[in-house]
This record gives sequence, structure tokens and C-alpha cells, in this order.
Amino acid sequence: AMGIFPGQGVHKQGLPTGNLHRPMASLAQQRKQVIKAANHLLDTSLYPAAFSCRKTSELDLNFPTFKTPKRLPRVVAYAPDDWSSGYYRIKSPLTALAANNHISAHFLPSEARITATPGELNRMQADVLLLHHYYADEQLAALIQYKKQLNLKTVISTDDLLTHMPAYNNYQSHIPEDIETRIKLACSMADTVVVSSDALANQMSQFHNNIRVIPNRLIRAAWPEHQPTASAAGSKLRVGWAGAGQHRDDLDWLKPIIEQTQAFCQWVFFGDHPKGLQSQQFEFHQPVALHQYPEYLNNLNLDVAIAPLVDNPFNHAKSNLKLIEYGALGLAVIASDIQAYQNSPACLLVNQSELWIEQLQQYNQHRSTLQQHRLAMHQWVSQHYWLDDYLDQWLNVLGLD
Repeated sequence: AMGIFPGQGVHKQGLPTGNLHRPMASLAQQRKQVIKAANHLLDTSLYPAAFSCRKTSELDLNFPTFKTPKRLPRVVAYAPDDWSSGYYRIKSPLTALAANNHISAHFLPSEARITATPGELNRMQADVLLLHHYYADEQLAALIQYKKQLNLKTVISTDDLLTHMPAYNNYQSHIPEDIETRIKLACSMADTVVVSSDALANQMSQFHNNIRVIPNRLIRAAWPEHQPTASAAGSKLRVGWAGAGQHRDDLDWLKPIIEQTQAFCQWVFFGDHPKGLQSQQFEFHQPVALHQYPEYLNNLNLDVAIAPLVDNPFNHAKSNLKLIEYGALGLAVIASDIQAYQNSPACLLVNQSELWIEQLQQYNQHRSTLQQHRLAMHQWVSQHYWLDDYLDQWLNVLGLD
């Protein structure tokens, strides 16, 4: 057995067997003393900054220090991915802020079990922590230590109503049963909680009294410059959907619509498709890497894009990101009439097959109306959803304005 004893620093040495039977209260007191003794080590500059705090004489590849002198505020951030919400909520806005010389940014490893110690964060001279979906065991334990040992503004980010993820979502099996408790604990150690929709803010308000809403937005340079053009009269409408593979129930109810519009619609699915259809009834495209996604979606040459969602709490709390992506390319949009998609120029309909078929018929017969709707979607995105025009919102949430 090993014990930790305070002295001139912190030392490890063997423990007599009797120490293993100390009461828990004594061990808790020991822990407080060890943390207090370790705090004075946070400011040491004797250890080379390039080397790991964990393995002697090895370079630190996970938590390296910033490479340049500190001239800008430093934001250290965690994103669980670089292709989904982690990209839109963390990497995209922070990269844009850094590119405009507002901050310096460092992204922690996406592996949830690799967390920075207080000493490592201190060595980075971080000013703000921005942590997205930071609810794993190791992450919550790390948050507790950050709160005890560091004076850092901490912002917790979330983009989904994780407490109500539906069973048809592929990720539902990865959500812990006690996710509500985990969210509550993480929020209790945050200065601010930032979310992507008003509905999600209402749901999260039970966990924190400072909930901020910043919509998902797109980086202008990543999306093709596009002016909507009318499709030729008499040609089939190219009607499409693009998305990831966790939308089974959102897509499967479309089958009768697809079957009954074959005469005037060419259906296109990018990333996933409804089950039970014959392959000749639709055109399918496999998923691509995120950096290829905008151009690939543009090259599908769609006239109309669809955004179907079934009616459940999880979907009502979603952001309108899909509408924004479609609108950036000047596509007319038919979407489910749920809270996530309100206050947009999209044509919102309840999930009844006959209504969606009727709307597609209208677009097919009145191409000028279709063109007007395409222009309206494009203008809506241009006015409200280019990230480059709203960086001040992120600076404000981070406390750096």
C-alpha cells in the first residue's frame, strides 16, 4: 500500500499495514490536507513546460502548453467529436474566434477518460474552460478538482436533451441511466451553461440560473457561394434529405409519400434512408467527411430539402441546424411543424402524408413559388446564421467581451 504525506512538496512512501484500517473520516481529512499541500505546486516554473506531468522525461502530447507568449485570453475546451455537435458548438466557434485574434484556443483530447489535471490546466495559463457534454465519470471527478483548486471561468455546453433521448436513436444505449444527476452535478460547478435552442434552455433551467442561448451557425468560407436558380419546368423535382444514422423513426413514416410522388419527384437520401423502399425508388449517397459535406450536399442539385422529425421532447429541444444547412444552399424546405423549426421561412406541416404530398405537388406545378421559397431560405440564413457575423455572442458567453 502507498500513502501520500505532505512535506516540502508531495511524497509517496510505504504505509504501515495499520494505516489501512483508519476510519473514513480520517481519510477524508487526509485528502483535504493533500490537496492543500499540492496547491502551492501549481505555480512552479521549475519543471520544463514541454514535458509530461505524468511520465518523467516524456513530452506531453495530450496537454501541451500554448506555443506562443500569452497575449490573448486562453480558452481550453473539450469537444467529444469533430464532426457533429462537438464541431458546431466548440471547435467551429473557437476556431473562428482564434482566426480573428480574439482568443488563443486549445482543444483537449476527445477521449472522455483522458482529463487534464488542475496542474496541467494551470500550466496552460487558461482563462476559460468550455466543456461540451462533459458528463463521464472521469470528467465529473476532474470538474470537482478544478473547482477546488483553480480560479477558472467554467462554461458547460450542451446541444441535446439527453434526459429524453428516444429509443430509436443509436446513441440512446450509451446514455447513463443517471444522466440527469450527472448534468445537475456538472452544471453546479459551472459559471454559465450555453445551449443551442430556447426549448433546450427551458429544460436546462432546472439545473442552472444562468442559461445562455447561442444558435448553431455556419462558417461562411466553408459553404459554397450559391444563388438559388429555378429548375426547368417539366423536369422532376429533386427532393432530398441529408443527415446521420440516428433518425429511423423520423424517416420511416415518409415511405408512402415517396411511393406516391415517384411520377414527379426524384428522391435523394444522403447519409441514411427510410427502410422498406426498393432501391430504384430513391438515389442514395453514403456519408462523407465533414469538410466534404457542404460541397457534396450542394452538388446533389436539390430543389427541395425535407426536415422530418417525429413529435417528442427530444426533437422539440433540437436546434434548427438542418434548416440552416439547407438554406445556405438556397433550398426550399418542407419540415415538421415542431418548436425546433418555427420562426423560419420553411414550409411547416404536421406529419401527415397527404399534406406533404400536396405541398410537393404545389412546388412541381408552380416553379415560381418554389423559387421564391428558395430565395427566402437563402436570405434568412444570410441575415441570421453566418457565424462570422455573431462572434461577439461567443465572446460574451466566455466573459471575454
